Amino acid sequence: MEGLGDGIAKNEEMQKKYYSVIKSKTDQLDRLIEDLFEFSKFELEQLSIDKNLVNSREFFQEVFHSAQLDYQRVDFVLADPLPSVSLKIDSGRVRQVMANLIDNAVKYGGTKLVMKIEKQGGFVEVSIRDNGQGITEEDLPYIFNPFYRGEKSRSRESGGTGLGLAIVKYIVEAHGGEIRAVSESGKGSEFTFTLPLYLKHGK
Repeated sequence: MEGLGDGIAKNEEMQKKYYSVIKSKTDQLDRLIEDLFEFSKFELEQLSIDKNLVNSREFFQEVFHSAQLDYQRVDFVLADPLPSVSLKIDSGRVRQVMANLIDNAVKYGGTKLVMKIEKQGGFVEVSIRDNGQGITEEDLPYIFNPFYRGEKSRSRESGGTGLGLAIVKYIVEAHGGEIRAVSESGKGSEFTFTLPLYLKHGK
């Protein structure tokens, strides 16, 4: 903004660069405000979880195809077989979890993502593995902590708020599941979360 006001951006090319920077910073601020508002609902236990019955195969196939459309330059793989079981979930919130994990993978250099869904006991286990830059051993234990942003240079470039994975963890746990991550710097990451199966005699 100062550059525009001071007349530094005198030609059209420079003006475009300044406007691009302004838009990027505005988008980051919007994202931070949105994440803060969302996070405050978790902290105040005001999160609305509206569960409905879904078929796991149909639901995750839809998520997979949507991701393919959103990130057409990324090679997506959906591992077989895909279990067909009943889940009682807030489909919008679980889509939010998937979108955040996929967006992070792409943002940090992932050009190939493998999505695997398996039935493990009384749960469905969902994993997303990427071939991106990975997470350092020092950062890995803290990535689900609110406002933790890891490597400063990487966080600054990505425009992350440090709340995305904390929100993801809240959503998964609100469904009775767990989330974990394994990673090696320079070799990619794998995020895995669980969702309980729907049992007719259950609650």
